[in-house]
Formats: sequence, C-alpha cells, structure tokens
Amino acid sequence: MTRSNFFRGLAFALAAGAAAPFGLFLAGGQRGIGNSMLFAVVLYLLFAHDNLRRGLGAGALALVLGVPFALFLRDPNVLTLLSLVTLALCRSAVLYPRPFARALAWELVFMGTGALGAFVWWDWSAVGVCLSTWSFWLIQSAFALTVTSSAGRDEAPSDPFERAHAAAEAVLAGRPR
Repeated sequence: MTRSNFFRGLAFALAAGAAAPFGLFLAGGQRGIGNSMLFAVVLYLLFAHDNLRRGLGAGALALVLGVPFALFLRDPNVLTLLSLVTLALCRSAVLYPRPFARALAWELVFMGTGALGAFVWWDWSAVGVCLSTWSFWLIQSAFALTVTSSAGRDEAPSDPFERAHAAAEAVLAGRPR
C-alpha cells in the first residue's frame, strides 16, 4: 500500500508540475500562487491515498480550511504558508494518523525540504514555475514512504478488549495471528 501511495504522489507531482503555469497565470499573478497552492493541496489529499474514504475526508477538511483563506486573505506568502499548514494538518491527522510528536517531526522535515526544493527552482518564468512546483510535490510524495504498516492499523481494533477478543477468535478459528 505504501508503494502505491508513493507512485500516486509521483504521478501527482508530474501533473502538478505540468499544470502549474496554467493555474498560476489563470489565477492571477502573485495572488494566484497561494490560491493555486490551496487548490493543489485539496487535489493532492484526494488523490494521494488508496483509501477513498480517507482521501475524501482529508480533502473535505482541507477545503473547509482553505476556502476562508482564499476568500479573505490577499497576501500570497500568507496563503502559501497556510496551505502548507493545511497540507500538514490534513495529511498527518486524516490520511496517515500517527502520534503527534512523530507527525510534527516528519511534517517539519518534508515541508522544509519541499520549500527548499521549490525555492531553488523558483523563477517567474513558466519553466521556473513548473520546476519549483514539481520539486515541491516530488518531495511530498516521499511522505508515503515514512508510513509503517498503515494497513494493519486500519484493520486492528484499538481497544485492548477488542484486540483480545479478535485474538481469541483467531485461535478458535485456527488462523495464525
């Protein structure tokens, strides 16, 4: 499952990099940077995970958080920063839930390296916009490789009594745990 999420992220990076100049220039210059980043975050969250329910939940949360930002904020730097925070929050809380300290550490690593990768390539030309967007989402696609056994976490009950009950049923049915 992690590998397929990684390949989905790579495909999204390629598509986002190719479509970035169109979104940027159609959205309206400098203000369009933040708005197109918010739009890309929602699309990424919908597309990046195998589980459609989690993808829809994360995308809906990003949409609810992002629409007020896009409507009421004008500064492209603030919009871009808030879109990064929205991505980190929705990804670590809904798509790949994990303990807070570990999620914060991974998000800081990936947001920092993604922003650095985008900054290296940034230019107002179409090629610069393509390369910076592509490099940011390329780095973000590697986030799926940090997830450990999310499939087992989805199926295993979190309550200790339910885990013991499931283990007892497995023993009675003759299935290995």
